[in-house]
Amino acid sequence: MRRGVTLVELLVVMVLAGGVALALGHVTVQLTSGATRVDRRSQTQTETAVALVRMRSELEQAIKVVSLTSAAVTFVHPDIDGDGGRDKVTYQWSGTVSDPLTRKVDDGAAETILTRCRAFELHAASTP
Repeated sequence: MRRGVTLVELLVVMVLAGGVALALGHVTVQLTSGATRVDRRSQTQTETAVALVRMRSELEQAIKVVSLTSAAVTFVHPDIDGDGGRDKVTYQWSGTVSDPLTRKVDDGAAETILTRCRAFELHAASTP
């Protein structure tokens, strides 16, 4: 003889199934948000690497350093904008974590190089 499912058994199965569904949903949310954090971190690391390569390349070609502080460097470059003349380039940061690192050529508008800079420090070494 086949026994029917009681209301209590049905409720227990539904609660267990609901708990499993909630747990799976939580795991999915955690995995998704973790992937987003990793993706943002990768994007930030890429942005930083590109900015550093650009700055290094420009500094290697610098004719002279005009000023160097803990939050900015200004130097003369042979020709950044392609007009055949020397250009004054400034990389500057406010000194406040998460503020942007900017780059300005001559009297042009400042361009954001890093959206959220954590630190900026350059050291100069002179050759005899």
